[in-house]
Amino acid sequence: MNELLLEMRTFADQQGVPVLRQEAERLLRLLMERYQPLRILEIGTAIGYSALLMAQLVPNCRILTLEKDEERIRDAQRFWQRDPGISERIRLWEGDAAERLSALNETFDFVFIDAAKGHYLSYLQQVLPYLRQGSVILADDVLFYGQVYGPCPRRMRTIAKRMRQYLEFVQNTDQFQTTLYSEGDGLAVSIYKGAETNEIT
Repeated sequence: MNELLLEMRTFADQQGVPVLRQEAERLLRLLMERYQPLRILEIGTAIGYSALLMAQLVPNCRILTLEKDEERIRDAQRFWQRDPGISERIRLWEGDAAERLSALNETFDFVFIDAAKGHYLSYLQQVLPYLRQGSVILADDVLFYGQVYGPCPRRMRTIAKRMRQYLEFVQNTDQFQTTLYSEGDGLAVSIYKGAETNEIT
């Protein structure tokens, strides 16, 4: 891990901002190395840690990342400016992902979902027209503190139910081949197998 990423992780710990768990980072690194995606969509920027990591791992990739928290956006941009060559390859759209995804107009090789846990399926359904055969979707925190398939407090039941719906969709539809990892708080890697209804190229 280089000094800037280490500084960002330390900052996140101090500020109580969630960033990639170590287990998730290891998997993300493996996926970047294996698939070398050129066009990446990230839903949930936070302080920009994972976007910077992906940009460093795939030197010729372009990243579009979505975030609605103004303070986190400022933090992300401040960190990215420390690595100008990389920051030029990262675009940040400010606003609620559920609304901003409607403005997409390009296809993506890789999608990283790490935003509002109750909206994963909605995000994926909005992104579907912009995937190509072989696109990879990485969804973080899919086991939601063990509450998706285990005991769940009443206030968390809606989120847990929606996350189960996401997992059922990517695991039980012919459109995806999905592997579920228990490391960290759960990770789902889904390979898109294509659909005849996709028209955008």
